Amino acid sequence: MILPKRVIADVEAVCRSFLWKGQSAMASPGSVAWGNMCKPKKAGGIGFMSIHEWNKAAVIKNIWAIASKKDNLWVKWVHNVYISKESWWEYKAPTQSSWYWRKMVELKDEWKEQVDYNQFTAQNCKVSEVYKVLTAADDLCHWSKQVWSRMNIPKHSFLLWLAMLDRLKTKQRLVKFQITADAQCILCEDSEETAPHLFFCCKFSQDCLRQIKEWLCWRAATTSLQNVLRWINRAKISKFRKAVYAAAIAALVYHIWKARNCKIWQGSSSQVQQLAQEVKWQIKTRITCVMSKTVAKIDYEWFNSL
Repeated sequence: MILPKRVIADVEAVCRSFLWKGQSAMASPGSVAWGNMCKPKKAGGIGFMSIHEWNKAAVIKNIWAIASKKDNLWVKWVHNVYISKESWWEYKAPTQSSWYWRKMVELKDEWKEQVDYNQFTAQNCKVSEVYKVLTAADDLCHWSKQVWSRMNIPKHSFLLWLAMLDRLKTKQRLVKFQITADAQCILCEDSEETAPHLFFCCKFSQDCLRQIKEWLCWRAATTSLQNVLRWINRAKISKFRKAVYAAAIAALVYHIWKARNCKIWQGSSSQVQQLAQEVKWQIKTRITCVMSKTVAKIDYEWFNSL
């Protein structure tokens, strides 16, 4: 069935309220727009289903059933009452038709512009496949595999995703929203606190990154978060090592952000050595638990030597 826009909006608002719990999501926006969260992970989203687009895909399945004259009572009734001897793809709904029928015909005309309708009619139609067409994204991001790697601890992946989108509530953003007047980085007290500064232009975070690189025998000179993930994506190393590097960066971003929050709210300072040790322990524990049995011997020995 076709859902009215107000019903879809209410359902999506409830979904947002569950995701951004404690932020009064029904009244105020979250960190990332709902439309962006519904994009595929490879396009920078989080892969949530768009109720609006899924509803359209389900209706397009009915459009296909009418076009292919499926052997069921509803399709036969539509052809006899509405379409008669007209071509379905050229059919225009009368103004006195029901709201449901007029919306379906409008969607049929939109869909006809996107696909070869003759080929569409000839093949089987699946709602999931139509949904993929409706939500296909042209702009793909280079960092999706690293952010959503299976080796990452899930909460680390989520925070890294926010950092890559520059949606963390850094002091620079809080000043922009007039929530605070102080934009100075609390970790180094030397520059304005932005996401690029925290990861990894800040002296504190640079020292943390250096220790993790030394631990992993990782000789890449690049330091900015964007370039580090791009380096992992392009590096000519095994998939396992790429996953370990990505998990380490995700954990490092998470713990730097945690250290920053602890210093702001609790007044407690973290030491570089202490933070690096916690990252190492979490990475060793996580990857040991999820490591595939098909990992090459050389990679297995390298990881065990860390």
